[in-house]
Parts: sequence; structure tokens; C-alpha cells
Amino acid sequence: MSTTRRLRTVPPRAVVGLAAAAMLLAACGGGDTDDTAIKKKPDPVGTEIDVTAGAVAVVSAGSPDIALADEVRDQIVDSVREYITVASVVPLRTGQPAGEFGELFTATATARAISVDRPVLTDEGLSPATKTVVARAAPIPLTVLADQRGDIVLITAGLDLGISTSTARGSVTIVRRGELTFAPDGEFWKIASFDLAVARDGPGIEDPPVAPSEEGSP
Repeated sequence: MSTTRRLRTVPPRAVVGLAAAAMLLAACGGGDTDDTAIKKKPDPVGTEIDVTAGAVAVVSAGSPDIALADEVRDQIVDSVREYITVASVVPLRTGQPAGEFGELFTATATARAISVDRPVLTDEGLSPATKTVVARAAPIPLTVLADQRGDIVLITAGLDLGISTSTARGSVTIVRRGELTFAPDGEFWKIASFDLAVARDGPGIEDPPVAPSEEGSP
């Protein structure tokens, strides 16, 4: 059985305003990291995660000489890889719920990620994998939005992800496509909004239940 689900978040007010500014500007012409979540769990089947940086495009409301620093690019790509690990790889390998989102998402995005949007963002509720979980993404394209002062205010990462593994019931494939939009949050860039669609295929696959929000979650 296969299922397909889609979500589109309602971004924070600031994100909406910046997106509108970007549209107005256009109209005017203008390998793998350490993962503590996996280390805490047994690794009976193995994992292959392939996430790399793609092309970088800059949209600036001011100076055209805006460049994305390598360390920021790498942090965004590492965060995409960590999201894939926490939301998909860990649940598929263990049959347990996804890990914590607070270090990857802003408070507003976390509130949605752990509640109404959880079934599309995560791959929970499936039988544990019996073979290697393979997660491969096309090179991640980054779109950078800079304001009139030259400050980078948003970075959108495109996601074209395929995941495959096997469970006791048979082979499972998952395709997740869309965008993750990052905004600065303190010293880090975090996912502030997302627009994703997911399709899952395999024996007995049904839409997983929405996990309730934890008490005290934002």
C-alpha cells in the first residue's frame, strides 16, 4: 500500500513579510556528522546517508555582492542531514518515535513539527528495518535572501530525498520533496518554516498516527 501526504506551513509573520519582499524584488527585476540520537540506540542494520551541498543562489534587496559564507552553508547542510537522521532514519531503524526537534527548528516551527505536521515530517509507525536504511538526497540547492543592508535573513534549502530499506513485511520506499526555510535563531540557523510532500510505499503502510505534543512544549 502507498500513501501520499502534503503539508504547507503557515510561516511566521516575519517570514511572510520577507517572502513578500523577495517577490517584489523579483518583480522589479531585481559526509556524515556525529549523531547523538543514533549513538544512544543499537545499530543492528546500518545506515547510509548521502547529503551534500548544491548550488547557491542569492536574491538581494541591496548590494549584489552578497556571498554565503562556507561555514553557514555547511551548517545548513549539516542541519538538513540531522533532520533526515532524527525524523526518518532513527524511527526506521528502531521502530521508535523520532528524536527531538528543538535544536533544529525554531520554537514556532517545533510546535507544528511535534503536532499537526508530524506525520509528514517524520517516518514513524513503521516496522523496524531489517536491512540497511539508505537515505540519499540530491545535492541541496540553497536560495539566500538578503535585505537592503546586505544582511542574510533567510536561507531556503531544497529537499529531494529518497529513502529505502526493508522490514519484516517487505521493502519500503519513501520520497520526500520540498523546502526547508532557515532563519537565524541566536547563534544558529534553524528551520523556521517548511513546505514538504511525502509519499511512502510498501506492504501494510498506512498514515502513521499524529503523536501528541509533550506537556510544556512551545
